[in-house]
Amino acid sequence: MRFAIVVCALAVAACSSQDETTPEEVPETQATAEPLTPTIPPPQREELAAAWAEACPEAEPANKGLCKSKGFGDPDFTCDFAFGDDEYRRYSADLTMSDGKWVLAEPDTACAIVE
Repeated sequence: MRFAIVVCALAVAACSSQDETTPEEVPETQATAEPLTPTIPPPQREELAAAWAEACPEAEPANKGLCKSKGFGDPDFTCDFAFGDDEYRRYSADLTMSDGKWVLAEPDTACAIVE
């Protein structure tokens, strides 16, 4: 019986006395994403009104515009706007950059909403 205890004690001692080498530290490489910066600033209310007036000269002036990006990587914007003194933005049109200024992406379709 003593022999079994001694053998067990030697086995436990042998396991715990192994060379405890730590694996080499591998430097962590994290890909850090650079913050995205918009290349074109979104159109403001005045730019929406100017694009609307140029494309649809017979239509009532657009006001109270709010433009939102169409999505990641898309340079165009969707703008919701109102006419005259209306306080609700009931109409929508897409704006795109052309020759350094904002223009309606599809003027025929956009101008047809008021006819």
